[in-house]
Amino acid sequence: LEALEKQIQKDFQELQKRLRGAIQSGRILEQVRGTRHLLEQVDERLDRLAEKGVDVTAYKAKLGEVDRLLTSAADEAKAGKWDEAERDLKAAHEALRSILKDLGKERREVIRDLREAKRENVTARLKERKEEVKERRENVTERLKEKREELKERKENMTERREERREELTERRENRTEKRAEMKERRENVSRVVVR
Repeated sequence: LEALEKQIQKDFQELQKRLRGAIQSGRILEQVRGTRHLLEQVDERLDRLAEKGVDVTAYKAKLGEVDRLLTSAADEAKAGKWDEAERDLKAAHEALRSILKDLGKERREVIRDLREAKRENVTARLKERKEEVKERRENVTERLKEKREELKERKENMTERREERREELTERRENRTEKRAEMKERRENVSRVVVR
């Protein structure tokens, strides 16, 4: 009976040990799955950055190392090596955290560079716009000056034409006056001849 009791206790302890192992293994495997999901999201972000022209080869290599650590942790958890599995999982988490931190810095630098480039573009466009406005103003001023000169010339031409017209009219008047005087003289001559 005592031997049977010892065997039952031994079997019960073994069962408890396996149960704890299964629970710990399941927890580790669940953490591995969650970390892999996060790893996929980071990989997608890296692909988007690569499309924008950012060099992501170093980050991709680090992600490969994290993936290897996660695979190792899953294999060790399934084999019952929980301490090694937790150590590899912790290393994977730290490596992923480091990658995310570096990506954050890279993102801030890219945003800063974009803002700076945008500011430079806006400044350049404003400068071009000022030059354009200045050039237009100069063109308008030049056209106004030409228009004034043209108007002044027209005015002078009109004044000259008026003078010429006045002189012409004065000359015609004088011619008419002379013709009238001649006609009067002829009439008087004709009257004298008729009277004689």
